[in-house]
Amino acid sequence: RKSVCSAIANGVTNLHAGSTWAFEFVLVDDLGVTDTATATLTIGSATAKVQSQRLLYVPTADSSSMTFYAIADDMIYSHKNVVTTAEAISPKIDLGYYYGSSNGASLASIADYPTAFEDLADWGTKNDTKIIETTLTTETYTALTTVADVETAFAGIDFTAEDGVVAGLAVGDVLAFETVNGIKGFIYVSD
Repeated sequence: RKSVCSAIANGVTNLHAGSTWAFEFVLVDDLGVTDTATATLTIGSATAKVQSQRLLYVPTADSSSMTFYAIADDMIYSHKNVVTTAEAISPKIDLGYYYGSSNGASLASIADYPTAFEDLADWGTKNDTKIIETTLTTETYTALTTVADVETAFAGIDFTAEDGVVAGLAVGDVLAFETVNGIKGFIYVSD
């Protein structure tokens, strides 16, 4: 016998962590005999994605240093990686590192990356990633384990005053970011 299964769930359009949904299944075989069953589903909070620790290097004269970071891919790139291939790499890259004599260790969105350190004029896309220093402590940062935790920590973040550059980075700083593709998260400066 074949059976057909359909699920009926009213209002399952806005799933939230911790919510419970009831589903009613109506089973019908090819003789027209029906049976129903119900099941409940509790939506848990998704685990936040934790990226690998990445070491970013200062730009070098030959443009081969791994200076730039693509958040979604969790990959680092050099300027040379971007301009010596037909592959569209620049749209993936969100941030770049540099070390200035007056402002020290710094991260910048690609749109705001200083030309004095690397001229990105030949990049097809220069993402305008929002980035700002937060007041989160190391303990608060390391306690972020779920998407709900990250969203709660993000509640007070206001990017309106950010200029695309965070300078004077120090060990223990926690930065908030939002990419042009809507990925939100935090960066911890560990070294």
